[in-house]
Amino acid sequence: KARDPSQPARFSTDKIASLSESSTLFASEKCFLFTRNKGKWIVSGIKASPLNGEPTLIISQPVRNREGKMMYVLLGELRIDLIEKLRKKIKFGKMGHSAIVDKFGRVIAHPNPAWMKEMRDLSDWPIVKNMISGKTGVTEFYSPFIKANMVAGYASVPELNWGIMVPQPKPELQRIINHMLMVQLGWGMFGLVLAIALGVALTRWITTPLKRLNNTAKDMIEHGIEGNWPDLPGRAPREINEMNHSFDELVSGLQLSRMQILSLNRGLQKRVNDATKRLKEANTNLEHIASVDYLTKLPNRRAFEQHMTNALQCRRLEDQFLCLMLIDVDNFKHVNDTYGHATGDSVLVQVAGILSAYVRHGDLAARYAGDEFLVLMSCGSEIGHKRADDLLQKFRTESFKYDSNELPVTVSIGLVSMENLKGIDMSELFRRVDSVLYKAKNEGRNRVIEEKF
Repeated sequence: KARDPSQPARFSTDKIASLSESSTLFASEKCFLFTRNKGKWIVSGIKASPLNGEPTLIISQPVRNREGKMMYVLLGELRIDLIEKLRKKIKFGKMGHSAIVDKFGRVIAHPNPAWMKEMRDLSDWPIVKNMISGKTGVTEFYSPFIKANMVAGYASVPELNWGIMVPQPKPELQRIINHMLMVQLGWGMFGLVLAIALGVALTRWITTPLKRLNNTAKDMIEHGIEGNWPDLPGRAPREINEMNHSFDELVSGLQLSRMQILSLNRGLQKRVNDATKRLKEANTNLEHIASVDYLTKLPNRRAFEQHMTNALQCRRLEDQFLCLMLIDVDNFKHVNDTYGHATGDSVLVQVAGILSAYVRHGDLAARYAGDEFLVLMSCGSEIGHKRADDLLQKFRTESFKYDSNELPVTVSIGLVSMENLKGIDMSELFRRVDSVLYKAKNEGRNRVIEEKF
């Protein structure tokens, strides 16, 4: 109770004696001396009470006036039973417990009452050393109280310089950990199975429409992009539906482009075919022009020589005969000079007409050069000579006319009969037939001269 400061304090004789005795007991208390000298509060380590010898904690607190000047030092004892009650609430597992030690490593609160009674000094324990040095952590040690290896979490309380540890037997902790692991494993397996099931369902949800698109694409490739692109079910993923829509537009565009290309190709092919046909016709015409004499329309010398070469090769293999006639228009220069070149050209055309009507199938008549013509016949000497005579007679009886003018035209014929073609070439034949024709002209023209070899 507060008292009136103007009135002196009144104490009974017994109270004054008790206070005097307590003052004497605590006068040497280190907490009292620390607070008196430093002006700070402090809690002592566990120690025997000066009053009854029981384990206790002494706390000293400075008392100051309004000006902040320390007037008194208040001393008191902390009840260990309350601290023990608080300690008992700290549990971990069935065999786990807690313990509190002071800054010197002596037991303040512990499940072993004997250790509390004797204020057991545990300062040599590594875990206690860590706590009283201000460290916090987890360690493993052997507990002589539990008689088992313990795993303990520990922490220091800097304000009080206490250490609090919560040890638990390692086997029990291992069982808890194993249980937790099994629970986690169970949940993990459940999650894995669920994830697999969801994954399979998701995979089917995604791959089924993709497979359909792939199969459709393969079919369209095999059939030349023919057909319609399929619609996917509405339950397909939105992105795949969008992709399918894009593919549908792409395929439609490709089909339209393909139709346009096919149409263009058909047009190009038709033009190519027409151009090829015209080119073939042009080549045929060129070959014809290259092998036909422009005036008489008979084969020219080049075509005749090619035919002659082939005939010689074939006759040598088959051992057959050939007859070659060289025909020359008599006095052709006189016709040109007298009647003009147009008349001379007309004479040559009429000669060519007679030769064309005269030759048989398999024979060949050609214009050799100028007013000279060649006839190649597949026959022996006797038949060849008779045919040459018949041809000469035809020219003798033929009436050559131009612009109502009757023209005196005769021919000289040189005939070469070839019964042995081995070792004879075309140049030799031309030389010989030219020589025979020369003889016919020298002997008076309008005749046939034959040579055999």
